[in-house]
Amino acid sequence: MLIDELIDQIQQLSEAEQVWIAEQIQKLLKQEISIPDNNSTEIAEDEAVYSPPVGALYPYKPTYEVADIQAIIAQFPARKKWTFEDLQDERIFPIDLKIRIEIIHNKIYVMPKPTLTHQEIALNIATFINVFVKSNKLGKVYSPPVNVKLNEDNVVEPDVLVVLMPKIELIMNDKAIEGAPDLVVEVISKANYKKLRESKKRLYADFGVEEYWEVYPKKKKIKIETLQTDENGQKNYVTFSEAGKDGKIQSQVLAGFELELSNIFN
Repeated sequence: MLIDELIDQIQQLSEAEQVWIAEQIQKLLKQEISIPDNNSTEIAEDEAVYSPPVGALYPYKPTYEVADIQAIIAQFPARKKWTFEDLQDERIFPIDLKIRIEIIHNKIYVMPKPTLTHQEIALNIATFINVFVKSNKLGKVYSPPVNVKLNEDNVVEPDVLVVLMPKIELIMNDKAIEGAPDLVVEVISKANYKKLRESKKRLYADFGVEEYWEVYPKKKKIKIETLQTDENGQKNYVTFSEAGKDGKIQSQVLAGFELELSNIFN
């Protein structure tokens, strides 16, 4: 019988897979999952309910919180070397995840939800940059969630990033930027503590991000640094423009772009 065959197949699965199947059956019995009528029209892609694949390390939820992702990560050895491929594995992480996850030298970091002030400042900066970039047809501007795959072992999510026209081919399958953007903006917060920030900044330099912005919400200050190579061939950032409160900053990568800080910090 079909049921006997299914039971035999289920018994061959791992315990986690059996638990997931049992949960789906319970939901079906409680009528939390509807069975489509064979005579009905096909469900539109944007109306389809996401269902974790067999063997997923997480139950289905309409939304996932930082604690949910941390619970997934806790199932792996502390010394696991995380990669970009892991982030794409739907058995490990849900698709279309809105939580920011970064990998630096194979170590994974789950970023807490940014404050409203953080989001407002990042949005203000992105808006002004985007207007300039689009009006001059220079390239594209992005903000989270978007993965920047510097390589398989390093994946970051700047608060704002710019990819100029010659590098547009870096955009990979609408899922990630593969390679170094031309400009990145990092809004300083408690989550972006100094050691992590310095590690990311070093990565940006090593992979050739030409312009790096640090934004300090409390000080109402922005510092722009550009990539330089010293006499020993070492790449480092050098201050190009900085201002505070009611001052003005200028970009080197976006030639002609100026930003009044009074428009950023309200």
